[in-house]
Amino acid sequence: MKVSELIDKVNTVLNGETIKIGEITVEGVVSKENGYYKLVDADNKEKSITIYYNKPLKEGVTINAHGTVEVSLHKKTNGFYPKLMATSIETVTEEPAIDQTYLDELNTKLRNFVPRLLSTIIKDQMKCLLIHGKNAQTHQDFLINLKTEFPEYSQYADITTMETSLVDNSLEQVIRENANNYDVIFLVRGGGDSQELERIGGVKSAIAILYANVPFYIALGHSQDRNLSVLEKVADGIYHTPTALGIHFGKILKDYHEKKILEQINKELSDKIHQIEKDVEVARVKEAQANTINERLNKVEDELIRKQREIDIVRDELTKKQKETDVLRKELIKKQDEIKNLSGLTDKVHRLEKQLTAYALGGLIVGLIIGIIVSMLK
Repeated sequence: MKVSELIDKVNTVLNGETIKIGEITVEGVVSKENGYYKLVDADNKEKSITIYYNKPLKEGVTINAHGTVEVSLHKKTNGFYPKLMATSIETVTEEPAIDQTYLDELNTKLRNFVPRLLSTIIKDQMKCLLIHGKNAQTHQDFLINLKTEFPEYSQYADITTMETSLVDNSLEQVIRENANNYDVIFLVRGGGDSQELERIGGVKSAIAILYANVPFYIALGHSQDRNLSVLEKVADGIYHTPTALGIHFGKILKDYHEKKILEQINKELSDKIHQIEKDVEVARVKEAQANTINERLNKVEDELIRKQREIDIVRDELTKKQKETDVLRKELIKKQDEIKNLSGLTDKVHRLEKQLTAYALGGLIVGLIIGIIVSMLK
């Protein structure tokens, strides 16, 4: 019986009660939604039935599930919800084998793969792609803890959430179409057993990650085992839970921007110190120039003092000479007075000489006369 046939046959539901349908075998393709396994027809995925089994199921595999069906009526919506309580499972089609070329390509790319620490890829504003499973809320653990623990720094991360099936083909498509638009990719998923975690992604999505060359970090909730999914081999970092990844990312943002602030402060201080050093150097040059000027001024002052002393000596000499001149002037005046006095005597002498000459001449005449007289008398 197909899944759609079973759903169509569930026509009688007691209000608010659960009814059971006897032993039945249902064929369908395994999928997963909101953490629950579902069976759907390969050609009609609009109708599904929840299946419970005591072992993990592989998504994408067609199975025959044998068991009983329980149908419940939801009082508020009046909708009925069938679930298949499987007691045995028969695999009809296995998962398609991975083409060996994909495996070879992955192994080749892995040889050159070097994981990048989250702290080494941070920049001023991060564009982040946060991938999570359909109808899952695990991405909220990442976002809430990031914004709650680091409210000042979460603003530096522009985060786009993307819901998708985490199976290989779907994840490969998401990565190829979006990776180049982001600085980093985060993939988060809630807890589960090891078989479920093995089916997260696959070889194709792993190759897509390596080709995109965008830092990729994965958080598989509460898994104690590592390297269950092939994506863990190509991840730059693996975290225990989405919460742990969100907190670590926030801490890295905080450290980066605090370091940037400190670097800016250090740069400003360095610039100020450099300016102070320049000012000090200029001051030293000016001081040296001032010292040179002072030395010159001191020399000029010494020269002025020396010249002043010479001037004082000359002035003293002039004063002395002036005194000597005054003495000489007085002496000259005295001599002049004496000369004047001598001039008066000279005049008197001249007069006396004239008188004596006159007397002599008169005596001579008298003598001559006397001589003549005498001669005549003889």
